[in-house]
Amino acid sequence: PASFKHGIPVAADMTGDLAEPGVNLNHWTVTDGGGKAAVVSAGGTRVALLRWDFGPLAGKKIAGPGLLELTTRTVELSTDERPDFGLLRVVEILGGEPGWDERTATWTSFSRGEPRDRVLNPQMIIDWPVTAGDGGKTYLTIPVPVLQRLIDGKTLGIALPPLGAIEASFYAREDRGGTSAARLLFNIEAGQSPDMKIP
Repeated sequence: PASFKHGIPVAADMTGDLAEPGVNLNHWTVTDGGGKAAVVSAGGTRVALLRWDFGPLAGKKIAGPGLLELTTRTVELSTDERPDFGLLRVVEILGGEPGWDERTATWTSFSRGEPRDRVLNPQMIIDWPVTAGDGGKTYLTIPVPVLQRLIDGKTLGIALPPLGAIEASFYAREDRGGTSAARLLFNIEAGQSPDMKIP
């Protein structure tokens, strides 16, 4: 992660629930012995939705693959190891409302009533296990074409549905002053770098 020159935290994040499509879940939380935390969640019928502001990068070209960084709050899954089971799936958001407001959006308003496969790409970017433990970092490789589509506005964001039985919660941008929010880490071609260095 330290090799990347640029990093952008999410501009908006929320949990959407396909079983409760008319309910806004922006205030989804985890409460346990570690206290209470605002999170986005992937598990069952819930999907974490992430959106970025790439305005300062308009017209820039990506140089090499990047990483999506997520900070774990909690993860629950079976101890039985099964192929393609209990993983986090990463997919592109291809349709729906481009500038959804996390404070009011629901799955219905976000998707504009379109079927899931018209809004979320059925083809995954990557399936990967979640790093367990409060504060654990999960790094997911995001290839050049996906990063470029994000910057160009052709892909509207990234969604995190569960793959198999897993309950995973990640710190939302509202928690910890945004220091544990999901981030995209990447490089852009030399000679066109804006001032967006990772702290």
